[in-house]
Amino acid sequence: MVALTPSGRAPALPCDALLTATPGEYVSHLPLPGFRADDLDVEVVDHTVTVRGDRTRADVGEFRPHDRLEEWLELPCDSDPDALTASYERGRLELQAPRFRDGCPPARRVAIRRTFALNPDASGV
Repeated sequence: MVALTPSGRAPALPCDALLTATPGEYVSHLPLPGFRADDLDVEVVDHTVTVRGDRTRADVGEFRPHDRLEEWLELPCDSDPDALTASYERGRLELQAPRFRDGCPPARRVAIRRTFALNPDASGV
């Protein structure tokens, strides 16, 4: 059974990415040959991870080729996006997202705000 994304779909991945699941975490491998770790930026919003890369290659005659990339992937809904970690080695970005123990995010209590207003009809006397 595939863990679904918050939208109820199977996780969206770039075509050359590999996602593996263990009982404790999801690990995604994204090949980014030619980029350095300093060229990359990883951002996570909700369960969507965006990887951006920007590099200028060494001078080649009169031209300085410039490469940009933007890849995104959706994490499954039982992953913890706040604990996402990334590492880069030998042209491959690895993203690790731990899974919640019971398969869903922990419950969060929401405080009920009470508004206080004066009653203009009350005389107070």
